[in-house]
Amino acid sequence: MSIIESFRKPVMSMFELADVLEVAALPGSRSLLVRRGVPRRPESTSVSLLDVDTRKLTELKVEGDAGNFASVWGVSPERALAARADTGFELVIKKPKVRISRRTQLGEAWADSHVTVRADRTGEVVVALTASWLCSNSTGSRALVEPADGTSFFRVAASLDGKFVANGRSDGLLEVRDSRSLAVVRTFKALESPVLALAFSPDGRYLVAADDSVECALVDLESGESRTIYAFSKVLDFAWLSDSKGFVAVGISRAFAAFAVEELDDPKLEIRREDLGNRYFMGGALVGDNLLAIVAEDRGILFASLTGAGP
Repeated sequence: MSIIESFRKPVMSMFELADVLEVAALPGSRSLLVRRGVPRRPESTSVSLLDVDTRKLTELKVEGDAGNFASVWGVSPERALAARADTGFELVIKKPKVRISRRTQLGEAWADSHVTVRADRTGEVVVALTASWLCSNSTGSRALVEPADGTSFFRVAASLDGKFVANGRSDGLLEVRDSRSLAVVRTFKALESPVLALAFSPDGRYLVAADDSVECALVDLESGESRTIYAFSKVLDFAWLSDSKGFVAVGISRAFAAFAVEELDDPKLEIRREDLGNRYFMGGALVGDNLLAIVAEDRGILFASLTGAGP
């Protein structure tokens, strides 16, 4: 039985924390990286570690650095990545302090630029992206490219095996690249506007993407086929289940949905939280295969147990 077949009406609870900007799972653990701060004030940002079972929040004191965290990504229970406008580094988590074990110059950007960082399952292939450049850094190899004339980069993803990187563009084009050289190996015109969310399936076969409307698409990288996904909201984040047979999508309009790869027009779950008023969802992450953590604007982290059991 696929993992998504075990999903039931979620049990949900709110962890109140008004300054959350982003969450990222630490694979293999029951913890979340939590990026906190004031929107559009990068100097105010910090990173904390949240145990999802005890709800204990520990601020991580990064030795020698303060603030300006633009993006975080978990690699393992002890390793994570962080990006700033001009520097990326690996974080080795030693509660309650964090040691920087490797620092990599990624590229030049304004201090308030939106920088996104992602990695493969080992953390050896690291990619970072702004609107004006895409950088890949791996053992013995570094590459940096700029978008085609008249376009900008939007969102980036790395395959878990480290072979490929995918990026979206402002015109909706999806580009799949070699992770070491960043040479484009395939393109897909599956969307029409700037790409807001992008993720490889764990087995590397699929690429799921959403644009700045309500359009979403699943690309089969083996056949080249692109299929439309039922539009329930403008999607900001995708999180794949470990068996690659389904994924969860988090929408800005206080909604989330779970889809099986074979049933993209009929979500297994579709939940809306109208009780949150005008507050938006800002993104989310999966802890394991059954606990969804969603950033709720000005409220905190909404936890949803997708199997109907408590977290």
